[in-house]
Amino acid sequence: MSVLNANNILVENYDENIKKHSFEFGNCYLITGKIQRAYEIFSDLISGRYEGVCITRKFPPLVKQLYELDLPSIFLLTRDKIEQVKTIYSLIDISILINNFLNTTNNGVVLLDGFEYLTANHGFNSFLKFLQLTKNRFERFKGILIAPIIKEAFDLKEIKLIEREMAIVLIT
Repeated sequence: MSVLNANNILVENYDENIKKHSFEFGNCYLITGKIQRAYEIFSDLISGRYEGVCITRKFPPLVKQLYELDLPSIFLLTRDKIEQVKTIYSLIDISILINNFLNTTNNGVVLLDGFEYLTANHGFNSFLKFLQLTKNRFERFKGILIAPIIKEAFDLKEIKLIEREMAIVLIT
């Protein structure tokens, strides 16, 4: 059941048996609270319905196992090159990957888990510019971005700027 609270934050009270979510194409969603639910939501959306790309700080074989993802496009967010693992690091490369994916698919879904990593490695201002460009692409190409975040890793100003670009989903 979805409820819009007084601060216009979408609060989701999920029953583990419910697989339907109120996510709309052309939007970017910031997932706070139970971060692992972002992976479950992503898995639910792409299972047999939509194409997806996962960019994560978690090791891809572990992501596939934990969330039962049969997905060839899982990228580990790291500077290291790892044999038999797709890796990605720069904001430019991530931007190109997302643009190419959205440009070649209908109703594409992207999970981007690593806002904290990206800001630590590229600086907040560069990350914010990347996020603003990315938001425009999801709106234009009618995709869905799902991004879990640990809000405590950011200062209040940074959180407010991120929230300005995305719809907030609080998982309780």
